[in-house]
Amino acid sequence: MQTDLQASDALEIVSTNGKYSARFLKHANGWMAGAIAGKEFVYNEEREAFMADVFDCIEAVSKQQETFSTCTDGRKRLKLEDGSAVPVREQLVGTDTVSAFVAAEALGAHFYGETLYAPVEARIVKVIDHLLAHGYKPTAHMSCGAAGGFTTVINRATQFIKDPAYVARLEQLTNGNYNDTLHHLIVGSYQSRLVSGIYENYRDGLIAEIVLDKVGPTALEYYDDDDRGVHGHREQAIVYLDQSLEGYAINPNALIKKTDGQVFGVNSSRIDALARVMSGDSHQGINYLTARLAIEDFSCAGHGTLASSMETIIVSKTA
Repeated sequence: MQTDLQASDALEIVSTNGKYSARFLKHANGWMAGAIAGKEFVYNEEREAFMADVFDCIEAVSKQQETFSTCTDGRKRLKLEDGSAVPVREQLVGTDTVSAFVAAEALGAHFYGETLYAPVEARIVKVIDHLLAHGYKPTAHMSCGAAGGFTTVINRATQFIKDPAYVARLEQLTNGNYNDTLHHLIVGSYQSRLVSGIYENYRDGLIAEIVLDKVGPTALEYYDDDDRGVHGHREQAIVYLDQSLEGYAINPNALIKKTDGQVFGVNSSRIDALARVMSGDSHQGINYLTARLAIEDFSCAGHGTLASSMETIIVSKTA
């Protein structure tokens, strides 16, 4: 066996059916500040076995579920608020709702206009109404670390930006859209808003309450806290499905049933779509770039807030 404590940039793992390929990002993760310890891969053969299970749990999202999303959270989905099973949905940190709120906060007056300094609940409602008007069904889940911990994550982002390893990882995930000056402006705006007291009335559960009221019970999910790991979290890696896998998602329950393991899942195409919806820009506009980088940064900071050490994997569709 080949010992390889850090995956090579050249390492590519292809599924047995030739449909998917996976690339492990080469990066240091000493910047992570959380408690969830990911899987430590000693041999490339371990990476291959791990990815074989992940590949098997990638599924097409049904037409009925395309407008919904689910969280990056890898825990078992228990039910929706109406008691039905949670369908397979594309994944984002904090679902579309939190990621879109992050983009709105970064866009500032471009999105909010005169309501820039409205109470936080009013700003969240404006984001949800905007998503609904553009065909999205904003979603949430109970006890969400990204929603309940929103201010914690953006505060971490103001610290993580100082670490070159964090910035290098973010650059790899932004598909050529990274800009250092823009990154500092986004994070600087978070810092000033944190000290201004504008999040004073923000609380755990606020987003879930608004989503339930505005969208309904099919938009509110419940996950399993089985007293194992950190509130049931046992994520082993962070898995990004790239632009080629629009309309596909990891089925968390299938992966748990198959391996008793979890991953943090992210749909890159969903980030891109949200950035366009929130900014009103094409792929080249400054507001699009701001929204896109803000969501990507929040995603990275969110994972770093939760995890202590974890590899990141990019999955592409090859056939």
